Amino acid sequence: MSTNESQTFTHPLLGPVTGLINTSTPHTLQFRSIPFAIIAKRFRQSTLLTSFPPTHSRNFTIYGVACPSPPHSDQTEASGGLLPGEEEKIFDEETCLNLTISVPRDALGDERRALPIMVYVHGGGFTVGSAHISALHDTTRLVEFSIQDAHPVIIVSIHYRLHFLGFLACQDFFSEASSLNSPPANFGLHDQRTAFMWIKPFISGFGGDPNRITAFGESAGSGSIAFHMCSDVPLFNRAILMSGLPASVPPLELKYKEAEYRALLKYCDIDEEDPGRLQRLRVFLHHSYQDENFWPRGFPTYFTEDELIGGCDWVDEIVIGDAFYEGWLLIDGLKHVELDKFLLSTHANLGPSNAAKLLSTYGIEDGMDDNLFWNKLSFLMGDIMFSEPIHKFAISLASSKKKKVYRYTQTIRNPFQGSLLHQIPGHHFIDLLFLFQTLRERYPSKRLRDISEEYGRRWIRFAAGEEPWEEYKLDGEKIMVINGRAGFEVRNRREDEVESAISEEGERRYARWEVIGEILGDLVKRDGVRRAMNVKWKWGTDDEIFRLAGLKGPCEDVTV
Repeated sequence: MSTNESQTFTHPLLGPVTGLINTSTPHTLQFRSIPFAIIAKRFRQSTLLTSFPPTHSRNFTIYGVACPSPPHSDQTEASGGLLPGEEEKIFDEETCLNLTISVPRDALGDERRALPIMVYVHGGGFTVGSAHISALHDTTRLVEFSIQDAHPVIIVSIHYRLHFLGFLACQDFFSEASSLNSPPANFGLHDQRTAFMWIKPFISGFGGDPNRITAFGESAGSGSIAFHMCSDVPLFNRAILMSGLPASVPPLELKYKEAEYRALLKYCDIDEEDPGRLQRLRVFLHHSYQDENFWPRGFPTYFTEDELIGGCDWVDEIVIGDAFYEGWLLIDGLKHVELDKFLLSTHANLGPSNAAKLLSTYGIEDGMDDNLFWNKLSFLMGDIMFSEPIHKFAISLASSKKKKVYRYTQTIRNPFQGSLLHQIPGHHFIDLLFLFQTLRERYPSKRLRDISEEYGRRWIRFAAGEEPWEEYKLDGEKIMVINGRAGFEVRNRREDEVESAISEEGERRYARWEVIGEILGDLVKRDGVRRAMNVKWKWGTDDEIFRLAGLKGPCEDVTV
């Protein structure tokens, strides 16, 4: 069998489609870059495709395109370089809405098999990302592993518009959308929804069960899944949330998105008073917007997401977790932060008492060494953006008993000598370097290969309806701890605090997260939710912390 062997399958609704079989995954057929929607015009909502365009090829053996985005290293820098077979990516705005499906070959055409579906939503801060056409995130190995594990699944990876093309919002959009009876913003989130709406009717023809869909994603992909759970449109049945909630990429008020729009007009040398400015921007050429149509039950923010996500009655169970050192993602930006300015900003925004409590908790003090300050600050900001909201959400969900939640945390060190993140423990997105099984030949030890397999096994079996480990409950607080020594080990909170305190990585910061929660709760009492939310956001941007991280969210758009 050659590396590029293909197989044609006649889908009951789509007709003949040709996919790719790779020698390393002989039991899996992959259909690359199937179009699921069309974009009629820039800054307009996409339209679901119910059949292929007449001129579109039915050969899905090569990857298509991705949404244009700023240059970035993807996760190749973390994984030690490009993988063999990684193709040069092509970018095109108009045809970027495609998805890739990896299927066990013996399930094709057999709707009685009704295999569980896993749908991957990639991250990238809503600004970058092309995992649907990436060798690192290739899903064939995970499907092949599911077959060997006797729990076969079908995996779909979807794409969506990014950056300004996907998440710009402004009054001009609203004025135009009202005449079209169309949602005015959050194009990227609507693209994701449209992808799920395509999967629902067509996946059974590939041998999948549309009533057993598990959405999984990391960072902004995880946050996206949580955003959808705050809407009233049922898209999936289970969710795996890896290092991301709406609190990490919160929806912004229209006035902030309007400022982005004006800045973009200026950058493109378009007069902001020109009546034709929107059309000129369409020809020339992220953070979502608070949209009441997308979120009819309320805007998901740090202060509301627990209730909104927990109240999603069409998702049964959730896996949620974080990494030990999420703040490594922010380290480059943090090196520009000056200690004295940070201390002034913290006191101004939090007040003297809360500022003193927070700074003491994280060991930040006037006159400290700059390198030590940046280290402490990176942990603090990573905790504020990722770990503390996840901790708070898990406790809230377990307390409500509305649905089962399985919690994990991981401290695995980056094992790749060629990576700038080599030996960093539990950095942001390290899950992806183990889950997809694509780096097995690069791991320096069998232990790491075993951990990678266990990642795949646990996620697959959850999608199949099994418990991945013990449920997280408040009376036991059982948490799956993933590290390079024990692999997968269930501990209760107290056990983890004791064990991690003597580990090389350092103590898990549960108590510190609760201090952050207390301070933010105090801000709500003092200033109200809106003011407290603005303080949480403004406090970071004052010191160019979140802004430099490039993490922007949707718009408080009345439409998702």
